Formats: sequence, structure tokens, C-alpha cells
Amino acid sequence: MQPRALSMPPLGRRPSGFRQRPGTAISAVGAYFAERFELEVATHHAYVILCAELDALDAPKPLVESVERAVVEEREHIEWMRRLASRFAGVPVQDDFGGPASRPRSLSEIAVENMVEGCVRESFAAVIAGWQASHAKDHEVVEKLRNYAMRKTGHARLAWSIHRWSAKQLDELSRARVASAKEFAVYSLRDEIRAEPDPEVRMIAGVPTRMEAERLIDGLSVELWA
Repeated sequence: MQPRALSMPPLGRRPSGFRQRPGTAISAVGAYFAERFELEVATHHAYVILCAELDALDAPKPLVESVERAVVEEREHIEWMRRLASRFAGVPVQDDFGGPASRPRSLSEIAVENMVEGCVRESFAAVIAGWQASHAKDHEVVEKLRNYAMRKTGHARLAWSIHRWSAKQLDELSRARVASAKEFAVYSLRDEIRAEPDPEVRMIAGVPTRMEAERLIDGLSVELWA
């Protein structure tokens, strides 16, 4: 069964080249958590790559150690989403995101990706998870998403720490590229919220409506991304 398209864009840090596929399930909720499982696998891979890259660039040890913690936390997120997908009859797509990056990247490239995937998308993921934890009607979903929201908030703060460190190393043109990438990433978030969530997904998983999600983006645009 192909589930109805969800209104939420892919949330969290994605590795370069990631393409999400629709989850398979006999229910929209199962499909939703199957997709979230796939995204957590991808996010874990993105952090593995980032950790190796920052270490190679002699980034401050606290930054590298924080990314290492994120790698461990993402493994737990994978198991959370696997359990929820299985509970609601979802079939996670087990893609292999475990390989290394295709080529060494410059600090400028890493900084752009960190802004898009970390400062913008991880920040949005944290806010969305907090919203879901306050609106979901299922006890286990609320418990998992409450913890997930706290973790994602920490990951978003980490992304901003990486941004501040990398900005000091970059030239003016590279910093301008990072700023431009931020603006486009926020625009893309708005563009990706196209459809209303399935009513069952909205009730059980607490996914916001399109208008509610747009208001959350508006708030972040004023308070964080300005």
C-alpha cells in the first residue's frame, strides 16, 4: 500500500545525495514512522561523515566529541523509529548509508551543508518534535518524541556551534555562500510543506497542519534565522 503524502519535509540532517522513498505500510501512521526510520538512518550516516571530516580539519575537540555523542544518540533514534514503525505495521526501508563520503570536502562545503542540514533543518526538526510531543494522542509516541525533541534541540545547538567555528576560518565569499544557503533552505522548507497530514497521522503522531507548520517556520525565521 502506498500511503498518502505527508505535509512534513524530511526532518534532520541528511547526507549529500540522500533521496527519501515513501514508506510502505497498511496504515498512514505506519508509513510515517517507516519514513522517519529511514531519515534517522540517514542522519546517523551524516553525523558519522561530519565527525570524520571535523577531526581531519583539526576542529576543536569539544566539537568533535559532541558530534560523536550525536552519532550514538542517532543510533538510539533509529531504534525508536523502528519500534514505532513496527508497532503501526510500517515496513522501514533499510538503506545502507554506512559508507564514507564520496570525496573529501572543503570546509566551505561542510559549512554550507551544516547551515542547511543542521542550523535550519535540525532546528526545525526540534521545534516540530516538541509540537508533536504536545499534541500526539499516543502515550508511547509522546514519550519518544519528548526525548527526541530534547536531543534535536541539542543537535541544533551543535550545528550553530559548528557554524560559529567554521565562519572564523572562512573568507568573505564563503561566508556569503553560507548565508545564501540559509535563505534558500528556509525558502525550501516552506515550499516542501504542500499537503495536509493524514488525519490519523495528525492525531496519533501530533503532526501539525500546513498552517501550523508555516507558523512554526515564521517563528524560527524571526527568532533564529533572521
